[in-house]
Amino acid sequence: MPALFPWAPPLPFVNELVSLVTFVLDNLDDLCEDGLKLLLLAAAAAAAMAAWRAAAAVAGPAAALPGLERLGAAAAVAAVGAAYPLADQLSDDAAQHGQQLQETLRAAAGLPPHEPDPPDLVLTERSAAINIVDDVVEDAFKAACVFSHYTMGALLGGTMRRVIAGWLEGSSAESYAAAAGRAASALVIVGTPAGRYSTCDRFGDRLGDLVQQTLIDWAGAT
Repeated sequence: MPALFPWAPPLPFVNELVSLVTFVLDNLDDLCEDGLKLLLLAAAAAAAMAAWRAAAAVAGPAAALPGLERLGAAAAVAAVGAAYPLADQLSDDAAQHGQQLQETLRAAAGLPPHEPDPPDLVLTERSAAINIVDDVVEDAFKAACVFSHYTMGALLGGTMRRVIAGWLEGSSAESYAAAAGRAASALVIVGTPAGRYSTCDRFGDRLGDLVQQTLIDWAGAT
């Protein structure tokens, strides 16, 4: 998709601000989907760990046997796996509501409707069970990709905060420089991953489809 603001100069802070606005106008539906899915899966893992600790407290000294803590972590992983299909379905519903809000914002900004994403692989009834592999691979890569860019943004933002705050250190305007540094840092920290979100999402889609199709061909499920 072409840039929404081709007239914006590629300058620091301006670039991150444009990335944030573009993210809201292009990826609000994905944010709703991924955010709800992450919350639901985290809640499932936390509930499993809490139940495991409660059971261990009831068991008393027997719960101190070696390896039981790792079994608790395994229970949390199993809970995430069991909750994934439901979380995926609910997050898809949330994405539809997010898309409606996104289109409202685009219309208010005088922009055309967002171009739909390309459809996922069309699966036969036999291969439908492999569909979850696509989602897991896509979500895992997207999370790692976005988090890596967030980390880079945090490193850059922290450096910028210290540099800007030091410009007027010792002067009567020091507090204003510190506030400006914090604002610039927050913009870079959030704007850096926001500007890479679509790229991470598209690559994750392609990677998930590739792994999925490879499994389908290998298993003869087509």
